[in-house]
Amino acid sequence: MRAGLNGHRFSLGHNVELNSVTEQPTRSGWRKLLPNVWVAVIAPIIVGLAIVGIPALISALTSSEKKPGPEIEAASPVVHNAEAVFEDAPDVTDPETHEPAMRQSQASKAQVEIRLQNNGNRQAYFASGVITVRKEIVMPPCGQGSGGLMVSGTYDVPLLRRRDAQGQTIEFPINQVVDADDSSRFAFRIGPEFSDEDVGQTLFYQLDIAVQHGNETTGVGRVLLGFPGISPLGILPVDIAHPKGCDRETVAALRQVARLRGVRSPELQRVLDCFKEGTSECSVSS
Repeated sequence: MRAGLNGHRFSLGHNVELNSVTEQPTRSGWRKLLPNVWVAVIAPIIVGLAIVGIPALISALTSSEKKPGPEIEAASPVVHNAEAVFEDAPDVTDPETHEPAMRQSQASKAQVEIRLQNNGNRQAYFASGVITVRKEIVMPPCGQGSGGLMVSGTYDVPLLRRRDAQGQTIEFPINQVVDADDSSRFAFRIGPEFSDEDVGQTLFYQLDIAVQHGNETTGVGRVLLGFPGISPLGILPVDIAHPKGCDRETVAALRQVARLRGVRSPELQRVLDCFKEGTSECSVSS
């Protein structure tokens, strides 16, 4: 090392070593009481960001929580649709035979059970249900006619009985409350309006069912029903591969129904298993 000008030392190499370092001026007297300029400027900014940011952070963390209101989930519907049972209609007689008229028993009418789960934190009130007719198929009687006067039954939900019923929507009233984090179920009897031309026929309907609460609509599912009931296998055609006479129309109708989707009763499923594509005969013991 060699001494340079002004008392500085420097090396002969590339690195220079300085002895003197510029020092920050120290405060004295009343200036010591003043805050550092950077602290005075930055500290309020940090505090302000904290005040604004913490609530925003809390809001972001809690935004995933459930919003107030019901959250409805519908289980697959349950269908009760077996053979129709008929009974005497009181106070109604056939004017030609003077025999008591017949009507379908209340217990044998088709019934659909709806099951709802409310996963929300507020109760839901259901005021109405909606049924949309997707398909209507008529199976002719082929000797299964009625022996007397038939009286139309009453239903919770009467279906349209017209050739243009497909695509029609039917709204029916319900009065059901499902509490928060609770479930409920209810059922309704359903059937088509009676017509003289329906005697001996089986009417198959494919229906979409939904329920309404407030401005929300919850789909329940699609069902497949036969009215007035499901014919037992013993009176249906046995030779499915080579049907004769009016059996041809019966087999054609049942094959068409077997292609439809929808929840159906075990009784209807047994019948349709016999008439699905590829089957040639149906055993009464199926």
